[in-house]
Amino acid sequence: MFARKRSDGNYDILNGDGSIVTRLDVAVFPVGSDRGAGYEHVYGIILAAKDVAIAGIEIEYPTGKGENSDL
Repeated sequence: MFARKRSDGNYDILNGDGSIVTRLDVAVFPVGSDRGAGYEHVYGIILAAKDVAIAGIEIEYPTGKGENSDL
């Protein structure tokens, strides 16, 4: 599992194969949701940076190679 930064500054939480994570066993609330991450979020979980840190999820960093790189 890893976090990928979105253009709005929040993070999509993804499985190793790039598919969305729909439930986490961590006491955080996804962005824009009043239900904790422990509940099913069928469209995926989006977390603020502080919640990614609380959850201990590794952040994907751009390699600087490719057209979508921030570097």
